[in-house]
Amino acid sequence: MVLALSLGAASARAQGEPAATGPGDAADTTETRAWSQTIPGSVAVIDMRAVPGGTVRVPGSPRDVSGAGSGSGEEATMNGQATVEVAPFWISAIEIPWEAFDPFVFEKDREELQVGEAVDAVARPSHPYVLADRGFGHDGYPAISISADSAAAWADWLSAHTGLRWRLPTEAEWLLICRDGGYPQPAADGDVSLADFAWYRDNANWKTHPCGEKRADRFGIHDLFGNAGEWALTADGAALMLGGSYLDRIDAIGCASREEQTAAWNASDPQIPKSPWWLADGPFAGFRVVCEERPAR
Repeated sequence: MVLALSLGAASARAQGEPAATGPGDAADTTETRAWSQTIPGSVAVIDMRAVPGGTVRVPGSPRDVSGAGSGSGEEATMNGQATVEVAPFWISAIEIPWEAFDPFVFEKDREELQVGEAVDAVARPSHPYVLADRGFGHDGYPAISISADSAAAWADWLSAHTGLRWRLPTEAEWLLICRDGGYPQPAADGDVSLADFAWYRDNANWKTHPCGEKRADRFGIHDLFGNAGEWALTADGAALMLGGSYLDRIDAIGCASREEQTAAWNASDPQIPKSPWWLADGPFAGFRVVCEERPAR
């Protein structure tokens, strides 16, 4: 869909600089673990956070998950689970907001920049025929109604502009954050509860909220659960929606919340064929991105 995406700031990095370091490199220090990327064609800036690698258990089909899987990091009881080694990575501090997504859809980068062949080669979504933000809010709010193909294309577009490799997170990377991010049990007693970290049915008033308003986890990542659901990719490249959204109960968000897209998510789209870019009935579908390297200083 990870700290708040900064707005109105200018990137100090000149575009085209070679990528030099990753979050696990020896030269990396606490002071350099946060960095930002200006979005082409806008003043929006993505703040990135480093996540150490590790080993995590990943289930097979979403139907294989039974029982547990709260934000506490406890492992769910799974059939067909696999142990996956995850390399260190960078991930956006918040879910991608509209002001970062709009330049891609409406080609604002072409208005302000000389775009090269790599950018021209990236397929872009059609303009939405409905109010994609549902009237919830635009600037500062998570981009929603976004298909997995559309989210992946945005990452490809940013890669073409920056020369860095941007992509959707893998399910294993997402689960590693979920397990190690320091999230409490749903509806936990005490000073801190999952409600401090997430927008869900009982506190969201049936709408998304500005990115980054809720408490960050120990990596500096906001809104991993609730607000918008987040696309991630399985080991075989299939897309899953993780974490739950503002429409879900508090006991339905967390590590075990994983769904495959169904026809119902785009049922009311009148187009033939239906749009591969927008989900007419998926106002909960958002995303954040991973970058495998950081620009050289």
